[in-house]
Amino acid sequence: MRNGNHSLIFFLVTILCILCFTACNDNTRSSIPVTGLYVPEMANLDATMLNILEKWDIPGAAVGVVKDGRLVYSRGFGYACKESGEPVQPHSMFRIASVSKTITGVTVMKLVQDGLLDIDSPVFGQKGILNDPEYSNIADQRVYGITVRNLLQHTGGWNSSLGYDPQYDLVNIANAMGVPPPADGKSIIRYMLQIPLDFDPGTEYHYSNLGYNILGRVIEKASRSQMSYEAYVKSVILDPLGADKMRIAGNLKQNRALNEGCYYDIPGDTVPSIYGTGEEAPHSYGGLHFRAMNSHGGWIASTTDLLRFMTAVDGFDTRPDILNKPTIALMTTKPSTIVSNYAMGWVVDDANNWYHTGALETGTATILVRKNNGIEYAVLFNRLPLDQSDPLNSLKAFFDEFKQMVEGAISEVTSWPSHDLFSE
Repeated sequence: MRNGNHSLIFFLVTILCILCFTACNDNTRSSIPVTGLYVPEMANLDATMLNILEKWDIPGAAVGVVKDGRLVYSRGFGYACKESGEPVQPHSMFRIASVSKTITGVTVMKLVQDGLLDIDSPVFGQKGILNDPEYSNIADQRVYGITVRNLLQHTGGWNSSLGYDPQYDLVNIANAMGVPPPADGKSIIRYMLQIPLDFDPGTEYHYSNLGYNILGRVIEKASRSQMSYEAYVKSVILDPLGADKMRIAGNLKQNRALNEGCYYDIPGDTVPSIYGTGEEAPHSYGGLHFRAMNSHGGWIASTTDLLRFMTAVDGFDTRPDILNKPTIALMTTKPSTIVSNYAMGWVVDDANNWYHTGALETGTATILVRKNNGIEYAVLFNRLPLDQSDPLNSLKAFFDEFKQMVEGAISEVTSWPSHDLFSE
Protein backbone atom coordinates (compact mmCIF):
# COMPACT_ATOMS: atom_id res chain seq x y z
CA MET A 1 0.00 0.00 0.00
CA ARG A 2 1.82 3.03 -1.25
CA ASN A 3 0.90 6.71 -1.57
CA GLY A 4 -2.86 6.68 -2.35
CA ASN A 5 -3.94 3.98 0.09
CA HIS A 6 -1.42 5.23 2.62
CA SER A 7 -2.85 8.75 2.67
CA LEU A 8 -6.42 7.40 2.78
CA ILE A 9 -5.44 5.37 5.83
CA PHE A 10 -4.20 8.50 7.62
CA PHE A 11 -7.41 10.28 6.63
CA LEU A 12 -9.71 7.53 7.89
CA VAL A 13 -7.74 7.02 11.08
CA THR A 14 -8.18 10.69 11.92
CA ILE A 15 -11.96 10.85 11.56
CA LEU A 16 -12.95 7.64 13.36
CA CYS A 17 -14.86 8.21 16.62
CA ILE A 18 -17.43 5.68 17.88
CA LEU A 19 -18.84 6.04 21.40
CA CYS A 20 -20.73 2.93 22.49
CA PHE A 21 -20.48 0.08 25.02
CA THR A 22 -18.91 -3.35 24.55
CA ALA A 23 -18.70 -5.71 27.52
CA CYS A 24 -15.72 -8.03 28.00
CA ASN A 25 -16.12 -10.88 30.46
CA ASP A 26 -12.91 -12.90 29.99
CA ASN A 27 -10.54 -11.80 32.73
CA THR A 28 -7.54 -14.05 32.11
CA ARG A 29 -5.12 -14.75 29.29
CA SER A 30 -2.37 -16.60 31.11
CA SER A 31 -0.08 -16.75 28.07
CA ILE A 32 0.02 -12.97 27.60
CA PRO A 33 2.29 -11.07 30.03
CA VAL A 34 0.83 -8.08 31.85
CA THR A 35 3.00 -5.49 33.63
CA GLY A 36 2.38 -2.44 35.76
CA LEU A 37 0.32 -1.81 38.89
CA TYR A 38 -2.82 -3.92 39.13
CA VAL A 39 -5.84 -1.66 39.70
CA PRO A 40 -8.80 -3.75 40.92
CA GLU A 41 -11.32 -1.03 40.12
CA MET A 42 -10.24 -1.26 36.46
CA ALA A 43 -9.92 -5.03 36.05
CA ASN A 44 -12.36 -4.95 33.14
CA LEU A 45 -9.87 -2.85 31.17
CA ASP A 46 -7.23 -5.52 31.74
CA ALA A 47 -9.58 -8.15 30.32
CA THR A 48 -10.48 -5.90 27.41
CA MET A 49 -6.87 -5.32 26.39
CA LEU A 50 -6.12 -9.05 26.56
CA ASN A 51 -9.14 -9.69 24.36
CA ILE A 52 -7.95 -7.10 21.84
CA LEU A 53 -4.46 -8.57 21.58
CA GLU A 54 -5.80 -12.09 21.19
CA LYS A 55 -8.55 -11.23 18.71
CA TRP A 56 -6.31 -9.26 16.33
CA ASP A 57 -3.05 -11.13 16.92
CA ILE A 58 -1.24 -7.99 18.12
CA PRO A 59 2.06 -8.70 19.91
CA GLY A 60 1.93 -5.84 22.40
CA ALA A 61 0.17 -2.75 23.68
CA ALA A 62 0.64 -0.04 26.31
CA VAL A 63 -2.31 1.72 27.95
CA GLY A 64 -2.59 4.72 30.24
CA VAL A 65 -5.69 6.34 31.75
CA VAL A 66 -6.00 9.69 33.52
CA LYS A 67 -8.93 10.74 35.67
CA ASP A 68 -9.15 14.39 36.80
CA GLY A 69 -5.46 15.00 36.21
CA ARG A 70 -4.25 11.83 37.98
CA LEU A 71 -2.63 8.93 36.15
CA VAL A 72 -4.65 6.10 37.67
CA TYR A 73 -3.80 3.27 35.26
CA SER A 74 -0.58 2.46 33.42
CA ARG A 75 -0.06 -1.09 32.15
CA GLY A 76 1.70 -3.07 29.48
CA PHE A 77 0.25 -6.08 27.68
CA GLY A 78 2.01 -8.66 25.57
CA TYR A 79 5.45 -8.32 24.03
CA ALA A 80 7.45 -5.23 23.17
CA CYS A 81 9.83 -7.50 21.24
CA LYS A 82 8.76 -11.09 20.65
CA GLU A 83 12.20 -12.36 19.69
CA SER A 84 13.72 -11.51 23.08
CA GLY A 85 10.56 -12.22 25.08
CA GLU A 86 10.66 -8.63 26.35
CA PRO A 87 7.21 -7.71 27.71
CA VAL A 88 5.63 -4.31 27.21
CA GLN A 89 6.20 -2.19 30.31
CA PRO A 90 4.28 0.92 31.35
CA HIS A 91 7.35 2.95 30.33
CA SER A 92 7.80 1.19 26.96
CA MET A 93 8.00 3.58 24.02
CA PHE A 94 6.43 3.17 20.60
CA ARG A 95 5.98 5.20 17.44
CA ILE A 96 2.89 7.38 17.74
CA ALA A 97 2.34 8.11 14.01
CA SER A 98 -0.11 10.97 13.37
CA VAL A 99 -0.63 11.66 17.06
CA SER A 100 2.58 13.62 16.38
CA LYS A 101 0.35 16.26 14.79
CA THR A 102 -1.05 17.17 18.20
CA ILE A 103 2.49 17.93 19.39
CA THR A 104 3.13 20.11 16.35
CA GLY A 105 -0.21 21.86 16.76
CA VAL A 106 0.43 22.64 20.43
CA THR A 107 3.90 23.97 19.63
CA VAL A 108 2.46 26.29 16.99
CA MET A 109 -0.14 27.51 19.48
CA LYS A 110 2.57 28.17 22.07
CA LEU A 111 4.40 30.34 19.50
CA VAL A 112 1.14 32.19 18.85
CA GLN A 113 0.55 32.67 22.57
CA ASP A 114 4.10 33.98 23.04
CA GLY A 115 3.68 36.53 20.25
CA LEU A 116 6.18 34.88 17.93
CA LEU A 117 3.67 33.81 15.29
CA ASP A 118 0.40 35.06 13.79
CA ILE A 119 -1.93 32.20 12.97
CA ASP A 120 -3.22 34.01 9.88
CA SER A 121 0.20 34.89 8.50
CA PRO A 122 1.01 33.72 4.97
CA VAL A 123 3.49 30.88 4.91
CA PHE A 124 5.18 31.41 1.52
CA GLY A 125 6.25 34.38 -0.56
CA GLN A 126 8.22 37.52 0.18
CA LYS A 127 5.92 38.42 3.09
CA GLY A 128 5.58 34.84 4.26
CA ILE A 129 7.24 33.04 7.15
CA LEU A 130 9.15 30.69 4.84
CA ASN A 131 10.46 33.45 2.57
CA ASP A 132 13.83 31.75 2.16
CA PRO A 133 15.21 31.42 -1.40
CA GLU A 134 14.91 27.62 -1.26
CA TYR A 135 11.12 27.98 -1.24
CA SER A 136 10.90 30.58 -4.02
CA ASN A 137 10.25 28.27 -6.99
CA ILE A 138 6.46 28.35 -6.79
CA ALA A 139 4.33 27.17 -9.71
CA ASP A 140 0.85 28.09 -8.44
CA GLN A 141 0.06 31.64 -7.34
CA ARG A 142 -2.53 30.29 -4.89
CA VAL A 143 0.33 29.06 -2.71
CA TYR A 144 0.85 32.66 -1.58
CA GLY A 145 -2.58 32.52 0.10
CA ILE A 146 -1.77 29.56 2.35
CA THR A 147 -1.81 30.56 6.03
CA VAL A 148 -0.67 28.85 9.21
CA ARG A 149 -4.35 28.33 10.09
CA ASN A 150 -4.91 26.54 6.77
CA LEU A 151 -2.07 24.13 7.46
CA LEU A 152 -3.28 23.41 10.99
CA GLN A 153 -6.81 22.68 9.75
CA HIS A 154 -5.81 20.65 6.66
CA THR A 155 -7.21 23.23 4.27
CA GLY A 156 -3.91 24.22 2.62
CA GLY A 157 -4.69 23.11 -0.93
CA TRP A 158 -3.38 19.52 -1.16
CA ASN A 159 -5.63 16.49 -1.49
CA SER A 160 -3.66 13.29 -0.93
CA SER A 161 -6.82 11.18 -1.13
CA LEU A 162 -6.57 11.67 -4.91
CA GLY A 163 -3.83 9.07 -4.82
CA TYR A 164 -0.53 10.76 -4.05
CA ASP A 165 1.15 11.60 -0.75
CA PRO A 166 4.63 13.06 -1.33
CA GLN A 167 5.73 12.25 2.20
CA TYR A 168 6.18 8.63 1.10
CA ASP A 169 7.53 9.14 -2.42
CA LEU A 170 11.03 9.54 -1.07
CA VAL A 171 13.21 8.01 -3.78
CA ASN A 172 11.48 9.67 -6.73
CA ILE A 173 11.51 13.08 -5.06
CA ALA A 174 15.16 12.72 -4.07
CA ASN A 175 16.06 11.92 -7.66
CA ALA A 176 14.02 14.85 -8.96
CA MET A 177 15.60 17.29 -6.50
CA GLY A 178 19.14 16.01 -6.91
CA VAL A 179 19.61 14.83 -3.33
CA PRO A 180 20.49 11.36 -2.00
CA PRO A 181 17.50 9.21 -1.07
CA PRO A 182 15.54 9.28 1.08
CA ALA A 183 14.33 12.84 0.46
CA ASP A 184 14.27 15.08 3.52
CA GLY A 185 11.34 17.24 4.60
CA LYS A 186 12.56 20.42 2.94
CA SER A 187 13.19 18.67 -0.38
CA ILE A 188 9.64 17.31 -0.30
CA ILE A 189 8.26 20.82 0.21
CA ARG A 190 10.38 22.31 -2.56
CA TYR A 191 9.25 19.55 -4.93
CA MET A 192 5.57 20.11 -4.15
CA LEU A 193 5.82 23.88 -4.61
CA GLN A 194 6.55 23.15 -8.28
CA ILE A 195 3.20 21.36 -8.66
CA PRO A 196 -0.20 23.12 -8.82
CA LEU A 197 -2.48 22.89 -5.78
CA ASP A 198 -5.54 20.65 -5.83
CA PHE A 199 -7.93 23.33 -4.52
CA ASP A 200 -8.01 26.95 -3.32
CA PRO A 201 -6.59 27.24 0.20
CA GLY A 202 -9.24 27.47 2.89
CA THR A 203 -12.08 26.13 0.75
CA GLU A 204 -11.92 22.37 1.40
CA TYR A 205 -10.73 19.93 4.08
CA HIS A 206 -8.34 17.19 2.99
CA TYR A 207 -6.05 15.52 5.50
CA SER A 208 -2.48 16.51 4.65
CA ASN A 209 0.76 15.12 6.00
CA LEU A 210 2.57 17.61 3.78
CA GLY A 211 0.83 20.49 5.54
CA TYR A 212 2.20 19.36 8.90
CA ASN A 213 5.65 18.83 7.40
CA ILE A 214 5.50 22.51 6.43
CA LEU A 215 4.39 23.45 9.96
CA GLY A 216 7.55 21.85 11.29
CA ARG A 217 9.57 24.23 9.13
CA VAL A 218 7.36 27.12 10.28
CA ILE A 219 8.20 26.26 13.89
CA GLU A 220 11.93 26.24 13.13
CA LYS A 221 11.74 29.65 11.46
CA ALA A 222 9.23 31.42 13.73
CA SER A 223 10.94 30.33 16.95
CA ARG A 224 14.05 32.33 15.98
CA SER A 225 15.99 29.77 18.00
CA GLN A 226 18.22 28.26 15.28
CA MET A 227 17.10 24.91 16.69
CA SER A 228 15.74 21.93 14.80
CA TYR A 229 12.04 21.12 15.08
CA GLU A 230 12.76 18.21 17.44
CA ALA A 231 15.15 20.17 19.66
CA TYR A 232 12.81 23.13 19.95
CA VAL A 233 9.72 21.05 20.75
CA LYS A 234 11.63 19.11 23.38
CA SER A 235 13.11 22.22 25.02
CA VAL A 236 9.92 24.32 25.06
CA ILE A 237 7.10 21.77 25.32
CA LEU A 238 8.10 18.23 26.30
CA ASP A 239 11.13 18.43 28.60
CA PRO A 240 9.54 20.95 31.01
CA LEU A 241 6.59 18.56 31.40
CA GLY A 242 8.81 15.63 32.32
CA ALA A 243 8.18 13.96 28.94
CA ASP A 244 11.89 14.15 28.20
CA LYS A 245 12.21 10.63 26.78
CA MET A 246 10.12 11.49 23.73
CA ARG A 247 12.07 11.84 20.49
CA ILE A 248 11.91 11.36 16.74
CA ALA A 249 12.06 7.71 15.74
CA GLY A 250 14.82 5.97 13.82
CA ASN A 251 14.13 4.25 10.50
CA LEU A 252 15.66 0.84 11.17
CA LYS A 253 15.44 -1.74 13.93
CA GLN A 254 19.02 -1.05 15.01
CA ASN A 255 18.07 2.63 15.46
CA ARG A 256 15.57 1.91 18.23
CA ALA A 257 15.73 4.14 21.28
CA LEU A 258 16.18 2.90 24.85
CA ASN A 259 12.97 1.15 25.96
CA GLU A 260 11.47 1.36 22.47
CA GLY A 261 9.52 -1.70 21.35
CA CYS A 262 9.65 -3.53 18.03
CA TYR A 263 7.10 -3.29 15.21
CA TYR A 264 5.45 -6.21 13.48
CA ASP A 265 4.14 -5.71 9.98
CA ILE A 266 1.69 -8.21 8.61
CA PRO A 267 3.74 -10.84 6.73
CA GLY A 268 4.27 -9.78 3.13
CA ASP A 269 3.88 -6.05 3.81
CA THR A 270 7.08 -4.93 2.09
CA VAL A 271 7.95 -1.92 -0.07
CA PRO A 272 10.97 -0.73 -2.07
CA SER A 273 13.61 0.57 0.32
CA ILE A 274 13.59 4.32 0.93
CA TYR A 275 17.36 4.24 0.47
CA GLY A 276 17.02 3.67 -3.27
CA THR A 277 18.72 0.27 -3.33
CA GLY A 278 15.88 -1.34 -5.25
CA GLU A 279 15.56 -3.99 -2.56
CA GLU A 280 12.30 -4.76 -0.77
CA ALA A 281 12.15 -3.80 2.89
CA PRO A 282 9.66 -4.37 5.72
CA HIS A 283 7.37 -1.37 5.80
CA SER A 284 8.25 -0.57 9.43
CA TYR A 285 12.00 -0.95 8.89
CA GLY A 286 13.12 0.67 5.65
CA GLY A 287 9.83 1.91 4.25
CA LEU A 288 9.48 5.12 6.31
CA HIS A 289 11.78 8.12 6.86
CA PHE A 290 10.99 9.60 10.25
CA ARG A 291 13.20 12.67 9.96
CA ALA A 292 11.21 13.69 6.89
CA MET A 293 7.92 13.07 8.70
CA ASN A 294 9.03 14.42 12.09
CA SER A 295 6.26 17.00 12.51
CA HIS A 296 3.41 14.91 11.10
CA GLY A 297 4.23 11.37 12.21
CA GLY A 298 7.72 11.04 13.60
CA TRP A 299 7.60 10.91 17.40
CA ILE A 300 8.00 7.97 19.78
CA ALA A 301 6.55 8.09 23.29
CA SER A 302 5.30 6.09 26.24
CA THR A 303 1.66 6.40 27.23
CA THR A 304 2.75 8.14 30.44
CA ASP A 305 4.64 10.84 28.56
CA LEU A 306 1.80 11.28 26.09
CA LEU A 307 -0.60 11.81 28.98
CA ARG A 308 1.79 14.23 30.70
CA PHE A 309 1.59 16.20 27.46
CA MET A 310 -2.19 15.83 27.18
CA THR A 311 -2.90 17.00 30.72
CA ALA A 312 -0.78 20.11 30.13
CA VAL A 313 -3.00 21.37 27.31
CA ASP A 314 -6.45 19.94 28.13
CA GLY A 315 -8.08 23.07 29.54
CA PHE A 316 -9.01 21.38 32.82
CA ASP A 317 -8.03 22.97 36.12
CA THR A 318 -6.66 19.76 37.64
CA ARG A 319 -3.07 20.28 36.42
CA PRO A 320 -1.32 23.44 35.20
CA ASP A 321 -1.62 24.03 31.46
CA ILE A 322 1.18 25.42 29.30
CA LEU A 323 -1.44 27.16 27.15
CA ASN A 324 -3.86 29.73 28.51
CA LYS A 325 -7.63 29.47 28.13
CA PRO A 326 -7.94 31.75 25.06
CA THR A 327 -5.16 29.85 23.27
CA ILE A 328 -6.78 26.50 24.07
CA ALA A 329 -10.09 27.81 22.78
CA LEU A 330 -8.37 28.89 19.56
CA MET A 331 -6.60 25.53 19.24
CA THR A 332 -9.91 23.67 19.40
CA THR A 333 -11.71 25.97 16.95
CA LYS A 334 -12.85 24.20 13.79
CA PRO A 335 -13.03 25.89 10.37
CA SER A 336 -15.91 28.33 10.12
CA THR A 337 -16.53 28.16 6.37
CA ILE A 338 -16.39 24.40 5.68
CA VAL A 339 -17.67 21.25 7.38
CA SER A 340 -14.82 19.64 9.30
CA ASN A 341 -14.27 18.30 12.82
CA TYR A 342 -10.53 18.92 12.58
CA ALA A 343 -9.49 21.94 14.62
CA MET A 344 -5.77 22.66 15.03
CA GLY A 345 -3.98 19.41 15.74
CA TRP A 346 -7.07 17.74 17.21
CA VAL A 347 -10.32 16.24 16.03
CA VAL A 348 -13.00 17.92 18.19
CA ASP A 349 -16.59 16.71 18.38
CA ASP A 350 -19.70 18.68 19.27
CA ALA A 351 -19.45 17.57 22.92
CA ASN A 352 -15.91 19.02 23.18
CA ASN A 353 -14.17 15.66 23.28
CA TRP A 354 -10.77 15.81 21.56
CA TYR A 355 -8.71 13.02 20.07
CA HIS A 356 -6.17 12.02 17.48
CA THR A 357 -5.36 8.63 16.04
CA GLY A 358 -2.40 7.38 14.09
CA ALA A 359 -1.33 4.47 11.90
CA LEU A 360 1.80 3.53 9.99
CA GLU A 361 0.84 0.85 7.51
CA THR A 362 0.67 -2.46 9.42
CA GLY A 363 3.22 -1.90 12.19
CA THR A 364 1.80 0.93 14.34
CA ALA A 365 -1.59 2.00 15.67
CA THR A 366 -2.22 4.58 18.38
CA ILE A 367 -4.84 6.83 19.91
CA LEU A 368 -4.84 9.78 22.33
CA VAL A 369 -8.19 10.92 23.75
CA ARG A 370 -9.37 13.76 25.99
CA LYS A 371 -13.00 13.34 27.14
CA ASN A 372 -15.08 16.23 28.42
CA ASN A 373 -15.62 14.45 31.78
CA GLY A 374 -11.97 14.56 32.84
CA ILE A 375 -11.05 11.11 31.52
CA GLU A 376 -8.04 10.95 29.19
CA TYR A 377 -6.35 7.89 27.78
CA ALA A 378 -3.66 6.70 25.40
CA VAL A 379 -3.20 3.32 23.72
CA LEU A 380 -0.15 2.26 21.68
CA PHE A 381 0.04 -0.95 19.60
CA ASN A 382 3.01 -2.46 17.76
CA ARG A 383 0.88 -3.92 14.97
CA LEU A 384 -1.98 -2.52 12.89
CA PRO A 385 -4.15 -5.47 11.83
CA LEU A 386 -5.32 -4.88 8.28
CA ASP A 387 -6.89 -7.12 5.68
CA GLN A 388 -4.68 -6.10 2.78
CA SER A 389 -7.35 -7.11 0.28
CA ASP A 390 -9.64 -4.49 1.86
CA PRO A 391 -7.36 -2.22 3.91
CA LEU A 392 -9.62 0.80 4.34
CA ASN A 393 -12.68 -1.06 5.58
CA SER A 394 -10.64 -3.35 7.82
CA LEU A 395 -8.84 -0.33 9.27
CA LYS A 396 -12.15 1.33 10.07
CA ALA A 397 -13.49 -1.85 11.63
CA PHE A 398 -10.42 -2.21 13.85
CA PHE A 399 -10.39 1.37 15.14
CA ASP A 400 -14.16 1.38 15.63
CA GLU A 401 -14.20 -1.82 17.62
CA PHE A 402 -11.12 -1.41 19.78
CA LYS A 403 -12.19 2.14 20.70
CA GLN A 404 -15.66 0.88 21.65
CA MET A 405 -14.12 -1.85 23.77
CA VAL A 406 -11.69 0.43 25.61
CA GLU A 407 -14.24 3.16 26.29
CA GLY A 408 -16.80 0.54 27.29
CA ALA A 409 -14.42 -0.88 29.89
CA ILE A 410 -13.57 2.59 31.19
CA SER A 411 -17.26 3.45 31.46
CA GLU A 412 -17.74 0.49 33.83
CA VAL A 413 -15.49 2.02 36.49
CA THR A 414 -17.74 2.99 39.40
CA SER A 415 -15.07 3.91 41.96
CA TRP A 416 -11.90 5.58 40.72
CA PRO A 417 -8.53 4.89 42.38
CA SER A 418 -7.12 7.67 44.54
CA HIS A 419 -3.46 7.20 43.59
CA ASP A 420 -1.51 9.25 41.03
CA LEU A 421 1.14 7.33 39.09
CA PHE A 422 2.48 10.59 37.65
CA SER A 423 4.12 11.18 41.02
CA GLU A 424 5.71 7.72 41.31
